[in-house]
Amino acid sequence: MTTLPCDPRTFKTGDYPGRLISIDVTGFNPLKLRARMRLTNSTDEISFEGMAFAGNSAVLPVAAVTTVCRSLGCSEYAANALVHWTQYDDCLFTCPDGKSAKRTCQFMLGSFTCKTDAMNLAECQMGSFWAMSNQNPLSYAGAQVVCADCGEN
Repeated sequence: MTTLPCDPRTFKTGDYPGRLISIDVTGFNPLKLRARMRLTNSTDEISFEGMAFAGNSAVLPVAAVTTVCRSLGCSEYAANALVHWTQYDDCLFTCPDGKSAKRTCQFMLGSFTCKTDAMNLAECQMGSFWAMSNQNPLSYAGAQVVCADCGEN
């Protein structure tokens, strides 16, 4: 398989089809996630960060937020609220060759539905926007998550 030249400052996730390996939490206010994907027919990986979109909803579903907390080793969550963010926030993008760069964050996940016993976000069903776009650039509504038994976050 021929790999495209990769620039971490400009690549799009759709340029690199693959299988989701993990989704990790990198921030809580707003909820910022890092996805890792293994490229199709390869051992190479890409990773990228982005924000979870809260949309018009005031909060994320309880099972999804509980899964966010469980993925960090916490057993429960205490709060989840709508929070606005600015596009000045930086997100990290990493190419298959390991080159990384920070660039302006965008939404990476429009929704996710988790079973009540899910332990990490990779077990959840992902919704729209996987391609890193902002639906409404005037409204950057994300979700804030506070996990009850994990100390500060």
